[in-house]
Amino acid sequence: MNKTIWTILLLVTIMLSVSCDTTESGRSGTIFTELADASCTECWIKVETTGISLPEKLALYRDNEVVQTLTLTESNTILYDSLLSPSQTYDYKVKIAGSASKEISVTTMDTTSHDFS
Repeated sequence: MNKTIWTILLLVTIMLSVSCDTTESGRSGTIFTELADASCTECWIKVETTGISLPEKLALYRDNEVVQTLTLTESNTILYDSLLSPSQTYDYKVKIAGSASKEISVTTMDTTSHDFS
């Protein structure tokens, strides 16, 4: 009985120690991404890094394909992606120096048929 209690406590401790955040740690640091804004055909993605020596090569993935590569020189930046389709959902991920962010979904706005003046 005593061994069962210790086993349960160990399992609970392990489960509680796992955190849910929006980063995946690689060998070099962590990357946090979030949607800053989106329009019908464009989006802006905020990127924050910690524990990564800069400058470093950054790759932006849209739906598992590289759409941008650049040299990151600041720990906080905003990435811009365009030529998107209205009312579509895209999955984005950033990879830097062996580290990758968790995937975020971005849905572009729909167009309007209203006549504004």
